[in-house]
Amino acid sequence: MLFLYLMYFYETIKEHNRYFPLMMKILAISIFSFTAFAFLPVLANRLSYLFRIVTIVLFCNIYYTIRPKWVAMLVVVLIALVYMAYTFSYIFGIKLLPV
Repeated sequence: MLFLYLMYFYETIKEHNRYFPLMMKILAISIFSFTAFAFLPVLANRLSYLFRIVTIVLFCNIYYTIRPKWVAMLVVVLIALVYMAYTFSYIFGIKLLPV
């Protein structure tokens, strides 16, 4: 979903982040590697995770697509908090969100 959303606002984000085209290509390689190596699940997951590291920066680019800016910042922070809640549930065994 992130890939499609960012592709829709490609030109808008490209004005603010000059590395955006490169990061989108890396994300596309991540998606492709996951499906292309599906017959070897371990390789598919590891290659996909290797390239998917750019999603950390790409989530922050959502900020440039939403107006007003305070709503955009709120959306980015909420996405980060949801990801942290899921991560804490796996690392520490703390259930912050119902799964």
